[in-house]
Amino acid sequence: MKITKISKKSQWLDLLFAYGWAIMLIALSLLSFLYFGLLREGNIVDAACEFPAGLSCIDAPKANATLSAIRFRLVNTLGFSITEINATSKGDANCKSLNTSSPVAADTTVVVITLLNCSIEEAIKFEDDVTITFVNAETKQRLQKIGRIIGRAE
Repeated sequence: MKITKISKKSQWLDLLFAYGWAIMLIALSLLSFLYFGLLREGNIVDAACEFPAGLSCIDAPKANATLSAIRFRLVNTLGFSITEINATSKGDANCKSLNTSSPVAADTTVVVITLLNCSIEEAIKFEDDVTITFVNAETKQRLQKIGRIIGRAE
């Protein structure tokens, strides 16, 4: 039995033909993901809304780049009515809210917060710390809660 020696060039060609199709398939799929924007950070990050006890988020923030606005809903579970609700944000969007002076009843009453004049762009992720200031309707004491919103403008 005669043993033939295979040259190194031939081994590389055999390896290329055997595994080249798999490498090419992976490269094409990565390029298509990049082309269609599936690997952008904003597409991977889930929207979130987190506030301390007393103000609970109902759903994720909804951002509109053309209106420069972010909207989210909170539930008042503080145990007392609140008035003069204001919100400002610091972070990627830097927004200010509308002043809602109507009283909000305690427990399970939904408060819609609309942040205006936001510097957000379409399909770009934003992450902001939101300061909500309000007045206790009974004691007239001004209080604040700081929460966080994360999302992507559409």
